[in-house]
Amino acid sequence: MRRYLTLKQDASVSDAVQQVPIDETVGVYRIADGTHSIVAETSEEVIDLGVRDAAVSRKHDGEAPVQFESIDEGIRINNQTSTNPVTVRQRSRDIDLTNGEQLVVENSCVVSLGITTDVRATAERDCDTLSRDQLADLLDMEADGGVMRGVEPAAHASSLATNLRQASQTSVTEAQKWVTEIQNFVENNTRTDPDYDKILTELRTTRDQLNAKISGPLSGSDLDEERQNELELIAARVENLYARK
Repeated sequence: MRRYLTLKQDASVSDAVQQVPIDETVGVYRIADGTHSIVAETSEEVIDLGVRDAAVSRKHDGEAPVQFESIDEGIRINNQTSTNPVTVRQRSRDIDLTNGEQLVVENSCVVSLGITTDVRATAERDCDTLSRDQLADLLDMEADGGVMRGVEPAAHASSLATNLRQASQTSVTEAQKWVTEIQNFVENNTRTDPDYDKILTELRTTRDQLNAKISGPLSGSDLDEERQNELELIAARVENLYARK
């Protein structure tokens, strides 16, 4: 599993986003030098995140107020000493961590540490693309016309939906890749369900919209919250479509 932090940027910012690897523990805090600079500290270096925020807590007794820890399940977020609000956002849910509280995140979330400091914590599975060929390699099964022999369509749909949710937290390019993957799966696994055609049309429309963004300067940027919510709905609808008997 790969774990890292990025500074959440506005979608209009096209600069490459710096990734801070979470190999063990990463602490985020405000430097006590009057500049209000926010940094991420690993075991090897201190990285300036390029944002200024007087509302982010400083170190206390040498300890970073907020720490991101690599664990088997994903990332553990610890509010060690911060008396300022620390809010963890996952999809439409907000969780406030008070001093001494912690939360385990298995995929991706946005953590608000102050007034202007939002960092995205991401945990990517070692095999984060569970498409047809990769499922075949993983489960030692054969792909036949886009349908996995021996793998229930519901399980395959759920895996693809999980990857789409993760991709919606990373970039336009990743989201487009997984929308296309799901579209191909749905086209090759027809259903008599009355929602089938509507879902397939929605996938094609979303794919075309993301394709248009990829040709522009924002292809590697974050998706805005509205688009993330739309992709979450698509993932849920596909899962429900193939979960129904």
